[in-house]
Amino acid sequence: MSKLPGRGRLISQAGATEQTFVVAGVPDERKGERLVDLHKLSTDQLQPCLEKLAQCDLPNLWKPRPDQFFHLDALPYLGTGKLDLRKARAIATTKTNTPP
Repeated sequence: MSKLPGRGRLISQAGATEQTFVVAGVPDERKGERLVDLHKLSTDQLQPCLEKLAQCDLPNLWKPRPDQFFHLDALPYLGTGKLDLRKARAIATTKTNTPP
């Protein structure tokens, strides 16, 4: 079982075999933080995934809103091959026009 059940569900819903999503938190005035999803899927691949995610039993707190999904050509990686979570958060902040 994944440490991040939401991310694991996104990956399985998309039928992905490689890293396709990264979820980052950005500041939100109302809730303190909101989730933003950066992904490599095409629009045709994303729509069914969003529909399945809306129907799954995850708490809404763990689901990014559909308008918070942003396409990237490539996810940010460190030289070690691991996801660059700091850069992902910076990209998410930029995509949502959220002040850091």
